[in-house]
Amino acid sequence: MKLSDKNKLFQYLSGIHGGLNDFTIADASQAIIEGNTQRKIPLSTIIYKKTPLHFEISNPFETFDQYSYRYTLFGPNYQWSRTLPIGQVGYFNDVVSGFQLWISTHIESYKNEMSEIDLWGEYTKVPKSIILENDNSFDSSQFTNNEKGQLKLALSDLKRLIIENFANNQSQIDLVSENINYIASKVDSLSKFDWRSVTIAVLINISTGLMLDPEKAKLIWDWFVSLVSSIPQLPI
Repeated sequence: MKLSDKNKLFQYLSGIHGGLNDFTIADASQAIIEGNTQRKIPLSTIIYKKTPLHFEISNPFETFDQYSYRYTLFGPNYQWSRTLPIGQVGYFNDVVSGFQLWISTHIESYKNEMSEIDLWGEYTKVPKSIILENDNSFDSSQFTNNEKGQLKLALSDLKRLIIENFANNQSQIDLVSENINYIASKVDSLSKFDWRSVTIAVLINISTGLMLDPEKAKLIWDWFVSLVSSIPQLPI
């Protein structure tokens, strides 16, 4: 792969969030058989972190201006795509288009999956003292726009309280922010009852991530209840 083209991919990755920190590149060669002859072709592989997600670029043609590529798909077995472009000579612009598509679909899908919280697992950790007293109040209605605004303000205050009192480093600050932002985003799509269930699990996830004892975990719940208590019909 031409160094000038490799540098263009470097520049592209430097312009996206976390790009250069998340990827590495490895150069090698690959033996191919043409009739009775074996020859080696240059091969460059861009690797996403320590994952099976690879984007492979090769020069199987006569010049450095012609390329083919393939990549691993986000899925249970991380299978390889077909070698692209299919049935024609590829150029660097084709590689860039394919690379951008791979980033926006398979890499983003992987990142979204890894950032998901295991709500089932976290819910099983909820202490009985925190399980809601009015657990029978099933409200499948959606939040009103006014309630959404109040909840997001309350969650912003909760995030501030947790960070000020329990977050001791940037990693813990990021943990709290990502989790609170997650439940704040869910007020737009979940019913009140479903949102309550998600919130319980997420607050426990925060307490677990910060390694808080049960008393401090209960304090986070009490802050939350206090901050949202002014919102009518909220099943808390």
